[in-house]
Amino acid sequence: MPDFTVRYAKESELDRVNEIRYQVNRVHSNGRPDIFRDDFCDEMKNIVYKVFDGENSDVIVAVNGDTICGFATVEYIVKEKSPYGLQRKFYRIAEFGVDENFRRIGVATKLINFCKQEALTGWNLMCGNSTRVQ
Repeated sequence: MPDFTVRYAKESELDRVNEIRYQVNRVHSNGRPDIFRDDFCDEMKNIVYKVFDGENSDVIVAVNGDTICGFATVEYIVKEKSPYGLQRKFYRIAEFGVDENFRRIGVATKLINFCKQEALTGWNLMCGNSTRVQ
């Protein structure tokens, strides 16, 4: 089994992350053409750069040697104290994908475990719209 490292992405790696995002887009658009667009337009491509540059978001990558084989984009969300509840902090996995040539060998598990560890630094882990309090 290949050895993978999971870490925060470098700006120079974002084009490769977009290649994997395109693969994920194809899975969705082929499976549900009634919902998902089949093009990977410039607006979609630019999202990863905005996440990378964002103050409250990050891009995480799984690397095998010099090859980026998976990614996650995460958001740091703070819900301020309100009349109904106390302040809460969420670590949300917004996007997630593994290159089709590296699937079923543990890449996704390593990415999720990395995100879980990062969430333990004072955040509640949020995947999609569901929340699991750590």
